[in-house]
Amino acid sequence: MRLKIPEGYLSGIKALSALSEDDTSVICDALSLIEPCFSPHALTSAVAVKSGLNREVTRDVIFVLVSLYLAWSEINLSLDEFIQTVVNAARDDMKIESAGLESLNQNLSVLLQLDRSVGVTARASDVMTTFDHVFDSTRVVSDLRTLFTTEPTDPQPLAAVITHTLKIEFYKDRKKQAFYVAMNSTDISKLKNTLERALNKEEQLESIAKKSGLPVLDSAPFDEDDL
Repeated sequence: MRLKIPEGYLSGIKALSALSEDDTSVICDALSLIEPCFSPHALTSAVAVKSGLNREVTRDVIFVLVSLYLAWSEINLSLDEFIQTVVNAARDDMKIESAGLESLNQNLSVLLQLDRSVGVTARASDVMTTFDHVFDSTRVVSDLRTLFTTEPTDPQPLAAVITHTLKIEFYKDRKKQAFYVAMNSTDISKLKNTLERALNKEEQLESIAKKSGLPVLDSAPFDEDDL
């Protein structure tokens, strides 16, 4: 099997091939101690805090580990076979020397077995993005629009209306897109009530999960400045 390493993960593969045995042990210990995370970003932040390692290197390592774990879970290969495929790709595509390839092999053999941290985060990230449209951000632009008389030579203001335009940005096929919806205050109240109801339902579902002994991954936003 021939594996092509995406350009966005080359830095992660390079970082894994250059990690010392001590640094790998530190990352492994951190991943073993922290709770499962909702996303690679959250996992990166938690590992960086626990390990004290360079945050940029930590981010590159965590993101490529999560990606590789997902790739491994979707093909019919043992872990050793999959790792050898990755090592071969690093050798052919990145021209990593033998010492780096040996380190890459050893580090992946240790880190890809961390199912509770790397594995759970990989699967959670996959589940949350396995939709046609994945929400990214939102913004509302509000306007005051004046209504004038029909007098052609001297139109006078008669009244005004307030309008709101809701912009929602989302991802489709890994590309960011957006759509716009015109709203009034009644529409905003309806949307607010719907979202508040969703939060209340989430609390109830979280309570049910905890009673059954299932931890619910925290979806709280992370601070990108921490990465």
